[in-house]
Amino acid sequence: MLKCQETELNELFGANKWEREDIPARGLDEQETADLVEELVNDTVVFLSPVPLMIALRHAWSPYSDTYLFFNPHRVKKEIKGKIIYAIPQEGWEILQTGQGV
Repeated sequence: MLKCQETELNELFGANKWEREDIPARGLDEQETADLVEELVNDTVVFLSPVPLMIALRHAWSPYSDTYLFFNPHRVKKEIKGKIIYAIPQEGWEILQTGQGV
């Protein structure tokens, strides 16, 4: 998260009135994702990505149209120039329909 984003959150919600929910470097599988969403169901949530906005607008503007997304819960641990990263592998992709239960 960038410092300017933290500043925006502090201005909107107040300093120390919000908390960050980090996603593990290994990612989340479908069930872990659903569990986290269930845990946050009554909370105000700010996503740090343009993709959730696109999904939300798609459902708002066309609630009865089908929307699908690619999901890959797998991560591969790699070392690049002495730094450990977790990358999304080529295999393991699933296509999920939004609005469907897990």
